Amino acid sequence: MKVPIIELYSGKNQNSLSSSDSTYQTSNKQAMTFNQSLPGQLTWIKTFLNKNPSKLVRSQDTIVNTLNSYHFIIKVKDTLINKDRVYVYRHLFIDKATGLPLRILNRVRAADFSKDVADYYIEENYFNYQVEQDTINATYFAVPAGFHPFKEKPIEQTTLLVPGTTAPEWTLYDTDDRKTSLSEFKGKIVLMDFFFVGCVPCIQSLASLDNIQKKYENKSFVLLSLSTRDSKKLVKEFKESQRITNKMYPNGADVANAYRAYSAPTFYLIDKEGKIVSVIEGHPDGFEKKLSGQIDALIEN
Repeated sequence: MKVPIIELYSGKNQNSLSSSDSTYQTSNKQAMTFNQSLPGQLTWIKTFLNKNPSKLVRSQDTIVNTLNSYHFIIKVKDTLINKDRVYVYRHLFIDKATGLPLRILNRVRAADFSKDVADYYIEENYFNYQVEQDTINATYFAVPAGFHPFKEKPIEQTTLLVPGTTAPEWTLYDTDDRKTSLSEFKGKIVLMDFFFVGCVPCIQSLASLDNIQKKYENKSFVLLSLSTRDSKKLVKEFKESQRITNKMYPNGADVANAYRAYSAPTFYLIDKEGKIVSVIEGHPDGFEKKLSGQIDALIEN
């Protein structure tokens, strides 16, 4: 999913503008904002190569955005973990005419938080440079008119539903266009998983959810995954790529609001009578063991 954000970095702080709701957030953590900027990335590359000059490889020259460019590859990491090759390669494309960066591309193969070794691709393009201008001043980095500060939701709105509460009813269409309501699963133990595609702890939880799904597939248990923001197409692609077997539902933002699931992942365990048994935010240590114990207790009752 693409989330359009405009970042204004002045060298001291950074204003992040969200065009979807006309809000902004300001970061004054100079180390973080500098690292996210182009000068920060180039400084990291320079520092890394000063210590590891053999990690730089000159690749074949190419064309980026119609411009002739040099192509360098920085081999940040390349190793074997449990017989799987994992790596981090950073590609740097430099305009031959100006010497300015045109693109920084990261190719990563990692098993840091997915249930499988997975490939990741991040590309940043740079263009329309304006350098050494005497007219640049602080107003260039000011928040535009019409934007207002992002406000956290009041505490009473963000508090998760408490155990013993009746789980709010909902109706959604799954990735196969089947209409489903929570009430259809009364008489079964339900684990609701609020997630979104690209959420790191959500991906970390996939292996545990797979194990739980397999362990209780012949019991009175069902696992339902609800995306808090993603389209049907994106959720379906995610389900197929990660080989997820449980039911998944796109466009679940309204349900997430009803359950006050404002962070991802958030898990609600619901008993056979439709009452909330427990709530877990994130993917903490012992997640699978804790949930399995609670489900076992519900099955025995």
